[in-house]
Amino acid sequence: GILLQEPADWDGEFGSFQQARWVAEDGLRRISGILEPDAFERNADVARGYLLAGFANRWLGEVQCSSTIDGGPEVPRTEHFNRADSLFSRAISVGGASGADAIVEAAYGGRASIRAWLGNWAQAALDAQQVGAGFEYGAVFSTVSGAVENHLVFETNNRREFTVFNTIWETQPQDDPRVPWEIPLDNAGQVLKGQDGETDFYRQLKYLTQDTDVPLTHGTEMLVLRAEAALRDGSVGQMTGLVNQARAEYGLDPIAEP
Repeated sequence: GILLQEPADWDGEFGSFQQARWVAEDGLRRISGILEPDAFERNADVARGYLLAGFANRWLGEVQCSSTIDGGPEVPRTEHFNRADSLFSRAISVGGASGADAIVEAAYGGRASIRAWLGNWAQAALDAQQVGAGFEYGAVFSTVSGAVENHLVFETNNRREFTVFNTIWETQPQDDPRVPWEIPLDNAGQVLKGQDGETDFYRQLKYLTQDTDVPLTHGTEMLVLRAEAALRDGSVGQMTGLVNQARAEYGLDPIAEP
């Protein structure tokens, strides 16, 4: 594929990923020089800064094989997971002191995912228990300018660059809440083709407008995380119960214990 042949094509994208991390982390450094220490530890915006820095580091760990931080040496991607764990912990501490309950809950969700990434499943499950089933914290998008629009919607609706065709989701019901989709037809009643003019275009329906937010963490994700932790411990019954709690949030029928 072109991404493997021309990695330079992605330089700008990875630069943006690092910029998001640096802006959050350096913003916290600058704020610490403005506020008195006690005020810093009780400021809701500071808690949010730690939360966003945590999510930025999580993303870098997820999409890179190795990394560099602020011009330093090459480090494994787990360095970002370790940083994220610490940053989410700080968000929990400062958020709790400032009464920023949503920040705290989101930070528990973020830290749970990090600890799962690092193989600390028992700790991940404990963190996940702090997140309500209906909770959601998202990346905010807006149509106020192109820079903050949901570009996934643009590429999968305004344009036809990505398709559900020939993916695992093609085998699932079209109203599956994880990835709802449809088969649009052209004026001749034939399946609409993708941007290449050849591939069948099956349109995703999960994100429909360019101001649709994208969850960074949510309660049903935490239920599934806890279910995997239970399964890893050999508790199939507990796993089934947790999966069914998540399914209930979407109005889906429960599954039977395997």
